Amino acid sequence: MAISEGKQVRLTVETSSDTTDLLELAAQVYQGLSEEEIDEIEQIALNRSDFWGEKTE
Repeated sequence: MAISEGKQVRLTVETSSDTTDLLELAAQVYQGLSEEEIDEIEQIALNRSDFWGEKTE
């Protein structure tokens, strides 16, 4: 879903201190994605070559 600049959105924040709820929420991060999409996201997250804004490659 693309959200264009200036478009109004509604954000709902739910807080919970229950560890089980937090783990269930964390488990939903990759829900609906293919293994290839998950691998791509994880590779980007682990790539620290431009961590400080200066490419090291």
